[in-house]
Amino acid sequence: MEAALTRLRGVRKARVDIDTDGVVSIEILAAPEVSERSVRRDASVLSRQILGGDSKASLNILTAARRGKVAGEGPRRKLSSLVTRRTHESFSTQVILARDGDVVTGESECAAGREDTRIVAQAVLAGLDEVAPEPLLLEAVETVTLAEETLVVVAVTLGQRRLLGSAQVRFDLPDAVARATLHALNRSLSFVRA
Repeated sequence: MEAALTRLRGVRKARVDIDTDGVVSIEILAAPEVSERSVRRDASVLSRQILGGDSKASLNILTAARRGKVAGEGPRRKLSSLVTRRTHESFSTQVILARDGDVVTGESECAAGREDTRIVAQAVLAGLDEVAPEPLLLEAVETVTLAEETLVVVAVTLGQRRLLGSAQVRFDLPDAVARATLHALNRSLSFVRA
């Protein structure tokens, strides 16, 4: 289904999330020159054809930014979507990071049983790599218990600078890792041209 969605006019990327009941959600990254309304219409028609008319899948559309926009205009980048997949052989993560219509995606994968938290942080860095002015390198990801709360602390280097970020584990560990990685980098990347 993802391949069929990416063949629609204006669709750059598509992600379909499934569980035991079938398709749960469909996420689409649309080109800025095509209206969200037309992408939504075309994707809805296609998903009804493939899944049938009674599908309860949610359809989320993000619009990619036009190149040349000043990234520092507006709020900091936020985690728009985080998808993790685990099989017997591998663990993979895809993130979508958004700010004022400027959307970047990042993905990372490793063999099963490796450090899942590092893979989540690597996916965030992969998404931010295209807007970072200097190389990004993940140094460490740690969980810390403080006052009966669990925190994730991430250490990243941006060029020669070491940056630290933290986030409280509120929903699950991958979400906190992604937010901590953004916390480390958002201020340093807030005035970088996209």
